[in-house]
Amino acid sequence: MVGKKKRGHPDVEELLARPWCYYCERDFDDLKILISHQKAKHFKCERCGRRLNTAGGLSVHMNQVHKETLQSVENSLPNRQGLEVEIFGMEGIPEDVTQAHNQRIIAGFYQAEAERRAATGNPGPGGNNGGQPKKPKFESPADLKKRLAEHKARKAEQAAAGSSGGNTPMDGTNNANSPMGQSPGPFNGSPFPNPQTNFGAASAPGYGSHPQDSFNKPPAPYQQSFPPQPAYSGPPGAQYQPQFSPPQQYSSQQPFPSTGYQPPFPSSFNGYQNQATPPLPGGLPNRPPSLPPAPGLPQRPAFGALPIPSYQMQQMHQGQGLPHQQGWAGKGWNGQEQNSAMSSAYPPHSQAYNGDYSTNASSVDDLVSGAARQADDIDEIIRMAEAGIRPTKKIDTPASIATVVPTTAPEATPIHERVEPTEKKSKKDKGMKMIYSDNDISPEEKMAMMPRYAFIPDGKNDTILGEATAVPGIAGTVDESRIWHFFLLYSHSMAWLGMDGVIVCPKGPSPGLSSGPSSNTNGFYNPRAPQSSKQNVSVTEGGKTTVYYTYNPPTSDILYAVGPAQNFTGPALLNNSTSKTVIIAGTINKSPLIDALVTAGKIDVTPITSQWESFISQVVNSPLPGIDRALVIAGSDLRGTVYGLYDISEQIGVSPWYWFADVPAKKQSGIWALDQRKVQKSPSVKYRGIFINDEQPALANWIAVNYESGKYGLGFNHFFYSNVFELLLRLRANYFWPAMWGSMFNVDDYANQPLADAYGIVMGTSHTEPMMRATNEWTTFGSEYGGDGQWLYNTNNASLNEFFRYGAQRTMPYAGNSLFSIAMRGSGDTAIPLTQSQAMATLADVIASQTQIFENVFNETNVSDIPQLWCLYSEVQGYFEAGLSVPDYVTLLWVDDNFGDMRRLPLANETSRAGGAGVYYHVDYVGSVRDYKWINTIQLEKTNEQMQLAIARQANRIWILNVGDLKPLEIPINHFLDMAYDSEQWGYNSVATWLTAWATREFGLDLASNITSVLDRYGMYAARRKYELIDPTTYSQLNYNEAEAILAQWAILATDAQAIYDKLGEDAQPAFYEMVLQPVLGGQVVNQIYIDAGRNWHFTEQKRNAANSVVNDVLFAFNQDHVLTQRYHDLLGGKWSHMLDQTHLGYDYWQQPMRNALPPLSYVQELETSLAGNIGVAIESSNATVSGDDNWHTLSSDTLVLPPMDRYGPKTRWIDIFARGLSDCDWTISPGTDYVIVTPSSGTTGGANGTDTRVYVSIDWSKAPAAPNTTTVSMNITSSCPTWGNYGPPVIQVPVVSNNIPSSFVGFVESDGHIAIEAAHTTSDTIVDGISYLTLSSYGRTLSGVTLSPALAPSQGAGTGPVLEYDLYTFTNTSIANITLYLSPSLNAAGPTHPLKYAIALDNENPQTIQFVANTTGGGGFLPPNWNGAASDSIWGLSSGNGTTTTHDFSKTGEHTLKVWLMDAGAVVQKIIVDFGGVRPSYLGPPESFRAGVDTLESYQGLNFAGVQTSPSI
Repeated sequence: MVGKKKRGHPDVEELLARPWCYYCERDFDDLKILISHQKAKHFKCERCGRRLNTAGGLSVHMNQVHKETLQSVENSLPNRQGLEVEIFGMEGIPEDVTQAHNQRIIAGFYQAEAERRAATGNPGPGGNNGGQPKKPKFESPADLKKRLAEHKARKAEQAAAGSSGGNTPMDGTNNANSPMGQSPGPFNGSPFPNPQTNFGAASAPGYGSHPQDSFNKPPAPYQQSFPPQPAYSGPPGAQYQPQFSPPQQYSSQQPFPSTGYQPPFPSSFNGYQNQATPPLPGGLPNRPPSLPPAPGLPQRPAFGALPIPSYQMQQMHQGQGLPHQQGWAGKGWNGQEQNSAMSSAYPPHSQAYNGDYSTNASSVDDLVSGAARQADDIDEIIRMAEAGIRPTKKIDTPASIATVVPTTAPEATPIHERVEPTEKKSKKDKGMKMIYSDNDISPEEKMAMMPRYAFIPDGKNDTILGEATAVPGIAGTVDESRIWHFFLLYSHSMAWLGMDGVIVCPKGPSPGLSSGPSSNTNGFYNPRAPQSSKQNVSVTEGGKTTVYYTYNPPTSDILYAVGPAQNFTGPALLNNSTSKTVIIAGTINKSPLIDALVTAGKIDVTPITSQWESFISQVVNSPLPGIDRALVIAGSDLRGTVYGLYDISEQIGVSPWYWFADVPAKKQSGIWALDQRKVQKSPSVKYRGIFINDEQPALANWIAVNYESGKYGLGFNHFFYSNVFELLLRLRANYFWPAMWGSMFNVDDYANQPLADAYGIVMGTSHTEPMMRATNEWTTFGSEYGGDGQWLYNTNNASLNEFFRYGAQRTMPYAGNSLFSIAMRGSGDTAIPLTQSQAMATLADVIASQTQIFENVFNETNVSDIPQLWCLYSEVQGYFEAGLSVPDYVTLLWVDDNFGDMRRLPLANETSRAGGAGVYYHVDYVGSVRDYKWINTIQLEKTNEQMQLAIARQANRIWILNVGDLKPLEIPINHFLDMAYDSEQWGYNSVATWLTAWATREFGLDLASNITSVLDRYGMYAARRKYELIDPTTYSQLNYNEAEAILAQWAILATDAQAIYDKLGEDAQPAFYEMVLQPVLGGQVVNQIYIDAGRNWHFTEQKRNAANSVVNDVLFAFNQDHVLTQRYHDLLGGKWSHMLDQTHLGYDYWQQPMRNALPPLSYVQELETSLAGNIGVAIESSNATVSGDDNWHTLSSDTLVLPPMDRYGPKTRWIDIFARGLSDCDWTISPGTDYVIVTPSSGTTGGANGTDTRVYVSIDWSKAPAAPNTTTVSMNITSSCPTWGNYGPPVIQVPVVSNNIPSSFVGFVESDGHIAIEAAHTTSDTIVDGISYLTLSSYGRTLSGVTLSPALAPSQGAGTGPVLEYDLYTFTNTSIANITLYLSPSLNAAGPTHPLKYAIALDNENPQTIQFVANTTGGGGFLPPNWNGAASDSIWGLSSGNGTTTTHDFSKTGEHTLKVWLMDAGAVVQKIIVDFGGVRPSYLGPPESFRAGVDTLESYQGLNFAGVQTSPSI
């Protein structure tokens, strides 16, 4: 139909209806373009390029990410730059502005119209042309009748000539007006490409010539990497061998035989091959739909149809039937019966069609009348008949294992309710099935008919026993040179143990394993859950049994269909043994041998029956005839059995990290089993796993050089994932989210998901990848689903529904080991670009559609039995808290803040959900505040503390850990999964015990305690501030010796780690370097770089010569960082080359730098002398120097004052004598009193000597004035150099404060104007109603933390709950003193109605209640105010603001009691600082103050927070 020609100029109503931008008054064609314009021109961050949805969102982003304030909206009109109006698209525009805009549009319209009339001379509306009105053109009744008669005559002539007019091409002629005479192309906007004709063959009659695309384009809609193959009919024991190699890339000019080259990517909708002559492209050509697309409904997919010869088309147009050939006859197919056990994707030419045409109808067809559906079906039948295709016969008997049942794509689901067409019944329909329908036999039913095993071995061979030499107890003796390894087979009943000497294979058919959700009682098997397909086959030959796992790979990544069976091959297992002592392993109710032992009373499996992943191991006497003793492992299910085997593997010396971290297996002279029974209960958390994420550059680069690239990207294939799956099982995990950013798990290698199912690994996808489809699948194939190609459900739902449906269909054969993520987020792991209310409404539709897809695809399974999760990541949590709900059977996956602090956990009214709750936790992250993905920066104590909250609040259905590249995070991965497996064993304060057990397993008992000490300290040091967040200003160069103490701690740690490395054998050193030594040395180098860079700045400001030498120190450390990386990459012949490619130096915003870079460094001019002479003097706590002027002390003053000294404070203060010229100078310091001691008191600095000298000042308190007394002592500095430039000689003063405390006082004593307290060092603490305080050892930034216990303790009232008390002794009389608490950066895990609070009081004050976390849980994507600072500092109370600071009256000196009440479980206090005006800036705060009753005046140093000896780097 030809539409009305569009007017050249729109009318005023159309102009007024156009969307327009509030900020710049530009108008646009539609609202989406307007929103894109606003994000690009007005809401784009100029710092990082991120595009936000509103100006308010940009303001928050600038404040939180870049710590800047947005002043105005960019590219706006002068009066539209303000932030007071919140605009999204056209929402929020003030009414007066809208009216003014409309008035301008109307005025402009009439002005333009007047100008056009003036230019063209046309009259206006109602005007006339020269005074003469225009005459309308009309036809009389006679004219109309005449034209009608002419039309009828033409039609009669055409009918007599046997023509259908210009629409039917004749005898191969090209009719340019006919669709058949034009180049075939997608009709009606079809997402599918043109069908490809045979190269070298003549074009089909009726088709004009058209260019051919070469085969090096990405194929669509089907992705198939090999030409059609005959059905595989060989033995299961042999790998499937295609008859042809995968096709090479051919250009369009390459000649082929005249018989035609069969393209490797069939274009047919259902994947069948036609038999038309001459050879034609596979499938039927696209035909236009009978109706145009209705507005708002999805596009109808184009169907592949054969090109019909012109004479047959002519006959059809004349109403004639087709000639009866072998094929379709009046009553159905009259040809010969043919084999149906073929692939649906590429059967041989002789095979009958085995697809389902009924499922090919589009969603448009579902909404039209039954008559229209019938017409389409008849047309489809006619075209099938011409193609020589017959329908599928109904399957009445189970197929053999070689049979591959095709699976076809179901009908597209409309946005709204599906309307089923009414089908007319007839007697003829009862007689035959012309079109296969899933209503008759579904693919699931067909798969269920297949026997799990083609071969069932004789029961007498159930146990296959290998050779073993008897030793005391149950033993398998091993030669020293042998290494024992365990390998896992995927079969539920055929887990095997491949050790040098002992082999076990309990055999027998089994119905498969469900990994579906349990009942409300965690740990029980759910028989209603969907099952994986029965895909294991065993073949026995020559006394050995070989096991195969068969699967059918997809032939399309767009519309689901499968190809011929392929398989994995397991090892050959022996069928008998003469050993007297063996290991027997099997699964209850799956292994006949295990069941026989149970029946005979040899083992009691009652404790694990019907449990989830549990096992029993025990020694059994005379289990079988000829067997004296056996160690029997009986599992409650597949993974229970596997875990039992790996339990033995680990005990005999095989680490789970033997491959991924190169831990050598222990060599044993013998293996003994104790005569005891072990009962392993069900895991604490049902699904426990990891998420490989943000895998570029390190893992991606490593993959690129170790695995062949796939069709669409890097080689994340089953060769790589087999190592991951084994690691997971050895770590007693069962759940996995695959790498997502540069790969497609199910597409890159069609063997990936079958292999996961074979291993028993439950597969999922990340929180931003719903319905088992990878993000990159949409970017790669999304356009093939029609629509606008956008990942926006509100505008492209029909396409997305089909995209989701494919994910469910592809997963169905592996459903027993699958866990679906549902709902959706925005594109690229972002929020949906809608307002919250709009997004919630959209997500409600998404969830409803996904539920419908589950019901359609899993039509024999209750949707509630399909494992599903909804991840409440970032803004999604806000949707939930605002009222968006999911079905009760869906697991709610709660998330941390990406820095290890749980945003929220289930509340009491949420713990009874059938789906339960889980945790998504990070030990690697990309995003604000800063990426951290180089090496391990995790403090295990914090992970333990947060996970105890999760356990207490019953978030125990799923634990998934974001592990980045996996490799550098071995220790936190292992720890997290062990807690998930047995949370009761690894409760609070268990980290040291866990580390010792881990170190013993990996490196032996002798060094385990030393390794524990190193790793415990490393966790604290690395977690103080992520490496990526450290900068030259992080640690103080001037106060509390902080920077030097940091370097001293790292130096001691590096020495200790190196000593352990040196004691290890050469085989264990690579593993130790990978997991321990490199992180320690790497962390030391990063801190050295930034602290020295800070020192360079400090020295440059003081104009020291040493500023230049410090630059060299920084460069050396920078190079050392590379040396450590290269050493890692060179290990074991380069096994892990590229695994440390991640940049980590030189961050200037949240995203990774493109290259490691140093912070700015500066030099001083060494060829000239300072204006203030050859040497200078600097002191502790000040950047000022004398003699001379600077920005930090009074001009022309030659005096500097040290911080005060008293008997309860630091033992020393320091003075630096430094070179700043060309000549050397002798110098002397004279205190002028005998109780002030300087060491050294003289020296030489500068010139050839060049050495800066640090002078320490101390007090001989036996000679100092008696208390109370304060005296300021001046120290003169003289020099052998004639002058101090143009200035006088320097003078350093030190205040000496004499005071005393009562001998009976026990507590903290003021010094230097402050008191610093480690929170664990209470004078006393109380217990109220069973609620008490728990000290978390080795926790936090400096020592430990204190929290309420138990974790579910209700909120406590201010002043009424358990209290922490600290006795203080003060000397400063002040009415205003600040008390600051350093608290862990915890969030409101108990919900926004229970925000974290504490109360504080001095002596008998009324308690002050402090809420240090705002009433939010991070939902809506907005974390609490000042969270950036808390996450960066690892505490609330530093750069996060003064939200943890209170003021108190200390007008009375002497003894006081400070009281602190933690009011909510989850709050953890680390340090308390009382500031009387003397606290100076630092990152970790002052060192802990003198503690009377614990410290002694002789031993207390008070020099730095760590209490370590430092060496000045000057």
